[in-house]
Amino acid sequence: MTTVPQSGRLVKLSFAFAALAYCPIATLAGAAEPPRKASRPNVVLIIVDELGYQFVGANGGLTCRGIPIHTPNIDALAETGVRWTHAHARAMCSPTRQTLMTGKHGFRYPKPKLETIFIPKLMKRAGYTTGHVGKWMMGPLFNPSLKGYDEAAIYCGQYQFHDPQVMTFNARGYLSEFNQPTSVKRINGGDMHCATVDNVYKAEHATVLKGQFGPDVMNRWACDFITRHKENPFFLYYATKLAHIRHPKIPRVDAEPSYANSVNYVDTLVGQIIEALELAGVRDNTLILFVGDNGHKDSPADKKSIAKGQLYLPGTKGGLYEGATRVPFIANWTAGGASGVVRDELMCITDLLPTCVAAAGAELPSDDTFDGVSLLPQIRGEQGNPREWVYIDDGSHPNIVKGELSQFYDGVPKAHRRYVVGTRYKLLWDGRFYDLQTDIDETHDISLGTGSPDAETARATLQKVLDDYAEQIGPDFKDPTLVPKAEVIASTN
Repeated sequence: MTTVPQSGRLVKLSFAFAALAYCPIATLAGAAEPPRKASRPNVVLIIVDELGYQFVGANGGLTCRGIPIHTPNIDALAETGVRWTHAHARAMCSPTRQTLMTGKHGFRYPKPKLETIFIPKLMKRAGYTTGHVGKWMMGPLFNPSLKGYDEAAIYCGQYQFHDPQVMTFNARGYLSEFNQPTSVKRINGGDMHCATVDNVYKAEHATVLKGQFGPDVMNRWACDFITRHKENPFFLYYATKLAHIRHPKIPRVDAEPSYANSVNYVDTLVGQIIEALELAGVRDNTLILFVGDNGHKDSPADKKSIAKGQLYLPGTKGGLYEGATRVPFIANWTAGGASGVVRDELMCITDLLPTCVAAAGAELPSDDTFDGVSLLPQIRGEQGNPREWVYIDDGSHPNIVKGELSQFYDGVPKAHRRYVVGTRYKLLWDGRFYDLQTDIDETHDISLGTGSPDAETARATLQKVLDDYAEQIGPDFKDPTLVPKAEVIASTN
């Protein structure tokens, strides 16, 4: 195997899994207990769509477009766990999820194939029951059972929150009693189409749940998975579609559709997951990993919000600035982790695979290459081996509505866009070099040889990282997903 390198408690609420009635969970201050020696924990990995770092209360989030951000349950996870201040994903949702699941940078796959190992396959080898709930978005073709999931409920049809389209799986294929009968015949043939170019809003063979709200459906499934598998170690990957754009009207909530209200409802759903763990008696020995997939699509913050103390990060989803890739990351493990710790350190989305595998007491395959490093020592309160840098590459992103792949951004081929960032300095592929501590907007390029001694030392370190990766990529690298439009349409039909 190759690798590249406060306190609080939740107040319970009563809800029946069948009804899953809405009710927020409050937080109360209290004394945190030191972590106890724990056996292998359950792992619940929650990834939230378009949740930028600055839109969580624990990270200084106050408002978005004038609407208050209210995330007490997520904040409580941070208050009783470990919170990173410099966690980075990739700039778009699909590339982030592929990198998370594989523990590899985009140039290594660059589109997952059947033989590409995902986290659940490694967790199954370690004796865990594995489940996936929510968004897939790792290419138009998918088959969770072939990627290592014992169970899955996949949210299809892009961002149709009401009357959701859902496909369910078990380890042998489709749960035929819940899917269209014709879909059962397709499972043994390999990957399935999640959507088509011609009709992106109608996922092939999915079941439409009329009159239901998709986020609630997915949360019920997640809670039920926890309840049914409480007797043995489990790994649950929970990928919300909130708070992606096309913000829906939230049922039972008297509030307008907005990004802030979508984030607030995500917090409610997180609270329900936490209570499901408590009711199952497994909360203490469950490692909860909470992360965003990329920044928010809209403006990072308005002037009034900033004046009131809202944290400002420039840039949005799909770009190169901090607001595109910097995301919240929280690790909470009552029985075996530290409490009330803020780590002013770097984290890369590639780190989640080795962290999950280490928590399971397993090792990474020796015949494969991974770019992440385990964060389990830091989660336990140890010093660990903090990162000095995070490498971020871009790559193409499927634009299935147009039937093509987004090959360029600001006139630059996306396969060429890559950079290395530390907690202070940032170096881009074209030589631009910025001090993020004094120039978060990246408006003053520090020319070679003109920076302080510390800056020039950092530049040399980051340049070596870029050079090392360039050597691995090769001078003639072309992202294989950058194909003509006609070929894209053919591959998605």
